Amino acid sequence: MQIALFEKRLMAYILDYSIAFAISLGIVITYSISFPSGFLEFVDITLVLSSVIYFIGTFIGYALLNGTTIGKLIFRIRVVNKNDYSRIKIGASFFRAAMQSVLVIAVLNVIYQLVYRSSESIFDDATRTICVNRHLVNIQ
Repeated sequence: MQIALFEKRLMAYILDYSIAFAISLGIVITYSISFPSGFLEFVDITLVLSSVIYFIGTFIGYALLNGTTIGKLIFRIRVVNKNDYSRIKIGASFFRAAMQSVLVIAVLNVIYQLVYRSSESIFDDATRTICVNRHLVNIQ
């Protein structure tokens, strides 16, 4: 089975997080017009809300859409179980989405993969899943 390239995985993550950030920015701007606040509070709320939206979208994608998100669909990759390449389990979907939604952990993961030149992420190891090219896997 061919593991998805690091670059494709990174671009899918950036796209997914950008979508979540855009949605949260729209919500916070709408909220700020009604209830003005300081700039740092605006930034904090936007970052926290974007992480929550990213988590919800990623969890739904992993659990219900055969291990894909919008970014993964565009870059033709998917997350599957490492042992038998079957659909990712609900618990692994939740844990993986929760870890990825914390921006600090995601940045540490990128550094880990660059330093060790690993094709597997810390999310793969923690949830016993793997990110593969979508067209090479058939999931029932």
